[in-house]
Amino acid sequence: MEIAAFVISVIAVVITIAQYFAQTRRSRMQDTLNAYNDLQDRVFEKINQISRELSQDETLNICDSKYRNEITGYLANIERFCVGINTGIYDKKTVKRCGGKYLCKIYGILWPVIEEKRNREPDIPHYNEFEKTIEKLRKMYK
Repeated sequence: MEIAAFVISVIAVVITIAQYFAQTRRSRMQDTLNAYNDLQDRVFEKINQISRELSQDETLNICDSKYRNEITGYLANIERFCVGINTGIYDKKTVKRCGGKYLCKIYGILWPVIEEKRNREPDIPHYNEFEKTIEKLRKMYK
């Protein structure tokens, strides 16, 4: 009788632990989706608008345009999101599935600003988290 109770207790503990990890993973995925959607609404849409305007006026350059300060603000938002990915707060597989290629595209659009800022201040690791995220995503797509 005691052995049966012990076995049932062990099974209950295993099930509880499995449920905990499943719920934690689901929660992390949901948090990732929410953060990505927020970034989509607040940042990606604006970057696309700026990119379209810049492509229509060849006299403007993304680095010296009137949008430069606005773009660096968007980069700061993306960088914080990427810190979440690189520290495991957000799920990189979920990012890949919901818009990893798009995030890589945004990186390409913003690369001139990133490079210019790094060249101006070489001792400061500008947007390294963003770059690490892009490297991870590109490896996942291979």
